[in-house]
Amino acid sequence: MGLKAYPHTLEIEVQNQVIGRLLQRICDNRAVIFPYATKNQHLWLIAGPTQHELELTITRLGRFLVPSYATFNSENNQPQFKYFDATKNELQRLGALLYPAGYYSMQAPSRHLDIILSQLDLWMDLEKEQPTLVTNSTPTYYSLQERFQTAIAATDWQEAEKIIHELQRMHMITADNVAFLQIQLLAQQQRWPEIWQRPDFASLARIRMPKAVRAALLTAFYTSTLLPLEREGGWDQALATFQQNRAKLGLLLTGRFGLTQPPIIHVFAYQAALDKDLDNLRQLATVTDSTIVHDFIQRLQQIVAPAIQVETQTSQQSQEQEDSAFSLQYKIQKALFQQNYDEAEQLVRQLDEGPEKSLILMQIAFYSSDISLANEALITYWDLPSSVQQQLESRYLFLHSYIQHLKVLTQYETTPEETNATHLQPDHINSWVEWFDYVESFSSDQITISTSLNRLLANKDTSSWTKETITQVGEKLFTYLDSSTSNASQHLRDVLLYFVEAFLADNDFPRIEGYYTDIYLILYIGIIENLHINQTYGLAILRLAEAILMQDPQKCEEVFHELYEWCEQPIPALEDWVLETFDLFAEYGLPPGLLINWYRDWLSTILNTPRNQERNKLQTWQQFGRWIQPGQDLISRLDQAIIKVVEEDTRDTIAELPAGYRIGILTLRESSAQRVKEMLLERNKGLDIRICIEKDFSEQVKAIAQKSDMVVVVTTCLKHAITYGIAPYLKGDLVYPISSGSSSILAAIEQRSKG
Repeated sequence: MGLKAYPHTLEIEVQNQVIGRLLQRICDNRAVIFPYATKNQHLWLIAGPTQHELELTITRLGRFLVPSYATFNSENNQPQFKYFDATKNELQRLGALLYPAGYYSMQAPSRHLDIILSQLDLWMDLEKEQPTLVTNSTPTYYSLQERFQTAIAATDWQEAEKIIHELQRMHMITADNVAFLQIQLLAQQQRWPEIWQRPDFASLARIRMPKAVRAALLTAFYTSTLLPLEREGGWDQALATFQQNRAKLGLLLTGRFGLTQPPIIHVFAYQAALDKDLDNLRQLATVTDSTIVHDFIQRLQQIVAPAIQVETQTSQQSQEQEDSAFSLQYKIQKALFQQNYDEAEQLVRQLDEGPEKSLILMQIAFYSSDISLANEALITYWDLPSSVQQQLESRYLFLHSYIQHLKVLTQYETTPEETNATHLQPDHINSWVEWFDYVESFSSDQITISTSLNRLLANKDTSSWTKETITQVGEKLFTYLDSSTSNASQHLRDVLLYFVEAFLADNDFPRIEGYYTDIYLILYIGIIENLHINQTYGLAILRLAEAILMQDPQKCEEVFHELYEWCEQPIPALEDWVLETFDLFAEYGLPPGLLINWYRDWLSTILNTPRNQERNKLQTWQQFGRWIQPGQDLISRLDQAIIKVVEEDTRDTIAELPAGYRIGILTLRESSAQRVKEMLLERNKGLDIRICIEKDFSEQVKAIAQKSDMVVVVTTCLKHAITYGIAPYLKGDLVYPISSGSSSILAAIEQRSKG
């Protein structure tokens, strides 16, 4: 057949073009048909990388070849499926290695070789021209909600806003849930003043809400009203301000429900101080290791202690009488009546297991919408005998609605009684480690795997995870991603995105501890190897890559090669992403020569795309071109494109800003801010650009906030310490770029300059 092999160079010389095309399909891991010559006839083997592709190929090839030129190699002339047997001969061994999904075979006279090859050439041409099947599936509320959570974790703000509009357009969401999503988005952007100033803040504070929304509302109140007074030492005024806003905070003050962020502890410490509850103040000091929080609580104790001592002397005797007179059950009911759910939860822990404890736990979980507590309440209830459950549901008519709400909250699809008895009851899998172990041992049990997974996915709170938990989960996740079975891998995307969202949404991301860096690396590799290319996943990869490079900058070249392979072909819709990628590599000192080919491919594609070009993006390409030096031919084309855009732009609002106009940029990525400064000064030499790379709130941050006409807060790479409490010092416009890249910062400044 005109084949000549060169083993030392791993090359094959082919004289027949069709044979060459068939060999190339093997290299591309696609379905293939190939002849195996005997004396009087040819045996044609049809193999495919998957069972589905193999069946599709044999069906199509049958129409081209059977029965005119070939027949199936079976007694009844019907396709007969077989697996390659590696023990028979070299051909079978190689077949088992390349195509473990199996094969079919045909036989044909040798004289039909040329016409069969001609038919196969036509088949491959038609397959190449075959249009891609596009299915327009209607998104569900769950899928859109999942996309929203991924988008905010990846800091893809535009995608998050688009999803909120889509949910509204399709009437999939209530007004209060729209507000909850908007608040979560603003919180991830650290836009606390906008949350506090919402007209519906007081209304939202009086309804049940997710824990993340509760945390955002409390943080917005603290950073906008109390923190500035603390910084000036106005403790009495801060207490008075808290008292004035207490009614507006509504049900937000009914309990922390496990929230341990410093702003939230501060809020509840103020409440305890006003209530002169010294015990609660001491208890709040135990929930965090933060020295700042401890110093703050100690300061409050010094303020309220004298008044507490006076009251204690006069009321100690009556309190002792009250404590002895009233039972534990009375104290619990009193706490519930006062909507003090934190105290009620502490008290209910003292009750013995039984119906009463189960009912109270469900009541607290119902009003707090705390997923962990809801999970515990359901398990406690289902541990009761069936007869007791029936009596309770007959006696308390509200119980059914409580159970249904908690099942929705925790994603329980069935109760243990409704689950097939041959499976492990899903409520016995209460942690990710248990779930990974179960998948490894019982991968075929999809009922238990899916049901328990839905509950784990519903609980986004990982704040209580210890070093040991994170290390163990990381090891299990790595093994799962590396060796998922066909049954388990159907959940791989959901599992991977859960951990991506959980760790990227962490207020302290990126953390510097080694065990965190390990799991960042696992997630980074997981996205590259398992998720398709889009803007949201791309931004998530960049956040994880930067977290890794912060701890090990020498991996910059390795990260470059991985990202290059992930998105080698330019996609104009991902222009923002690739510019952000260049920003990252510039920050960590990647040799610019490595980027020449990638830069040329991307910029050539962008310039050739028939669309309106944006001046700020072209300027950013120009800045990177000066660094990378991709060749004068491409730079000349870029210069011409910029000239054309400038000529078509009837008004340059950056150039119109008055001399001395000050723009303060708060960021941790200095190189990106410097590029922005250079691009702004090219358009207006009279601007006063100040860059601040402080990690914590300082006098420099305060001065920039007070003395700048425009303050740019790059929240995607700033710690919360900077954004907490900056609003009261602002004298000019506040701008939030959608990312930390130079193109994004420039676009945000230009947009605000237009008014």
